[in-house]
Amino acid sequence: MNKLKLSKRLQNICNLVENCHTVADIGCDHGKVVANLFLENKIQYAIASDISQPSVEKTRQLLTELGYIDQCSILVGDGLANIDPQTAIDCCIIAGMGGREIWHILTQSVHSITSWVLQPMKDESFLRKQLVSHGYKITKDIFFYDKGKYYTLLKVEQGKQRLNALQVAFGVTFEENQDFLRYANQELQNIKEYLESATTGKSKKDLKKRYQLLQKAIRRSV
Repeated sequence: MNKLKLSKRLQNICNLVENCHTVADIGCDHGKVVANLFLENKIQYAIASDISQPSVEKTRQLLTELGYIDQCSILVGDGLANIDPQTAIDCCIIAGMGGREIWHILTQSVHSITSWVLQPMKDESFLRKQLVSHGYKITKDIFFYDKGKYYTLLKVEQGKQRLNALQVAFGVTFEENQDFLRYANQELQNIKEYLESATTGKSKKDLKKRYQLLQKAIRRSV
């Protein structure tokens, strides 16, 4: 078996992991990302952690079937809490959580980690803002569509970076992205319809600001 059949989301996560020794997958779920990284010969060792015991057992079963179980440490735990702080991690994957939860995990880490692959399910703008405000640099910022949903995927390293308001809201490289353009036009229409019926208030004010940002982003993307 060369690799597993993955969704576009999971394959894109794997694509952002460069060849290295040790990967940590926090919130590993079924373990397919770690398994595929082994099959692609990208990693030599993996730490797979999830707060869910059933998810951990699925990961253990898959990696046992594929013959990689001896190259793994599989843990039940919250974030990086159960991983030895002395462990050197080349790349840490945190996918399928909210941006605020991902940021909390980053701030609690005392591990030596070279790079991060982050896939927030919401609060992407919050996560970008926190990253660049606290000594991180977003080296890749991918926006894509998969199975009825839009996703953001970030590759992050330590470093300095400045982002403008559009980049914080929509990504470092949103321009000329056809998936983003479709998403932006859809959201623009949704906000427009809502604003026509909404009462005054903070939520309406915030939506007007986002509407204006979307208009600017669309102009830059066409």
